[in-house]
Amino acid sequence: MSWLRVENFGNLEQHLKAQKLKTFLELSGKVYPNLVKVFYANLKFSNGVLKSNVKGVEMEITRQTWKDVAGLRQRGVQVRKGETSAVDEFNKVHYFNQCVRNQGEQVRNFRVGRLRVEERLLAMVVTKIIMPRGSNHATLNEGDLVVM
Repeated sequence: MSWLRVENFGNLEQHLKAQKLKTFLELSGKVYPNLVKVFYANLKFSNGVLKSNVKGVEMEITRQTWKDVAGLRQRGVQVRKGETSAVDEFNKVHYFNQCVRNQGEQVRNFRVGRLRVEERLLAMVVTKIIMPRGSNHATLNEGDLVVM
């Protein structure tokens, strides 16, 4: 995470450490982009397990495997819409306004481009790594903001 200090993203480093993402972001080793593409092309989700086949090798990634490899811990409060939780008082508009570059600007949509650089990088980690989705990484939903 030293690159964050070099690039003057010290504030983001504190956010990522608070989210316990240090080990995950510092994972290193050889990466084979073509095999990664095949892995994702064959990826299926069944009964809480990610399954894929790469060059005839069956792979299963359970939640426990993912947590062990990435150094993540499952604790805290699960956020589900319509249920009572510790984040019922979470106000996405108020939080988003705290993260935008131009304070006082009216919020009509939750676009990543309006965020300060540190928050934009954090949003990218959330929408592309922590809670990936197929498209529209530029608009944040309530879940993204809660994780941030």
